[in-house]
Amino acid sequence: MGRIEVELAELSAARNHLAASHSVISDWRSRSAEIEGHAAWSGLERVTGAITGFLGEWNYGFDKLEDDVEVLANALDGAIAAYLETESVIRTAAGGEA
Repeated sequence: MGRIEVELAELSAARNHLAASHSVISDWRSRSAEIEGHAAWSGLERVTGAITGFLGEWNYGFDKLEDDVEVLANALDGAIAAYLETESVIRTAAGGEA
């Protein structure tokens, strides 16, 4: 008979790392807008255009990363909940407390 072993602490740690990553991405958004504002102060269209273009590409990548982080975090939340529910059902079936 096969055995499935789940380390709840590892799942939770991975979920926490994803939450921290999501926070960094959110922080980047505010800093990106701030950088773009500072670039506009230069008054040099070439500088402003280069910085705005770079930030646009960078933000596009962060948008995709943020979407993936959210999907993975939600999947881990579901896995953790399913694991805890399964443990409870097994414990109850074995005559223990839920």
